[in-house]
Amino acid sequence: MPAETLEEAIGTILNEMHVTLINKRRDYGTGSIERTPLVEIIGSWGLDGITTAYLQELGVFNRFHDKYERLRELLKHPSRVAANESIEDTWKDIIGYAVLALLVRRREISLPMSTQTEPECPE
Repeated sequence: MPAETLEEAIGTILNEMHVTLINKRRDYGTGSIERTPLVEIIGSWGLDGITTAYLQELGVFNRFHDKYERLRELLKHPSRVAANESIEDTWKDIIGYAVLALLVRRREISLPMSTQTEPECPE
């Protein structure tokens, strides 16, 4: 059933993103953010002022930029059908990377997951 208010529409999108992010975390684990080549190689150099969190945030930004470029191409050529990812999927990925960046910035990216098998949608 379509949303009847803007608040409902926003809530629906945020609930979808909640489930998607939890499922992707289960699929990918924490290594895709915590132990990227950027973090491991540059982090091993011991440069002053370059923290792991900074490198993790740069890594998330890099992934965001990939999605931005993908979205730009999809919007520039609307008649071209994307074989593997829709415009909506790309927007969802951008939202997901923004949430991951906030988790990195807040030092919450490594928090353990609960043991429940299915993600609960917030009310």
